[in-house]
Amino acid sequence: MNEIICKRAIRRLNKEIESSCLYGADDFPKKFNTFDILSIQIQSMYMDEINPKIEDYILDILEDEAEKTGCESEGLYDLFRKMLDEHYYIKKIQNYIDKR
Repeated sequence: MNEIICKRAIRRLNKEIESSCLYGADDFPKKFNTFDILSIQIQSMYMDEINPKIEDYILDILEDEAEKTGCESEGLYDLFRKMLDEHYYIKKIQNYIDKR
């Protein structure tokens, strides 16, 4: 269930946050969404460097989605971060970075 909550949070993140509010977002292809860019930037930056409010926003979304399903939000942020890393490697976004 936690993975479902995180996936819902990712959809909301992509829908509610313009990728342009992330540091350096203009350097990425237009087809990249917020989660794509965040998965790249988190490899070399802290969340507050990417956007000072992004971590709190993610935590709020995760808590809200957990509340909707009646689940605990504990451990969701760690899972979300793990999903960012997996997205970076599995979706081959790393290839984009390597070609730059």
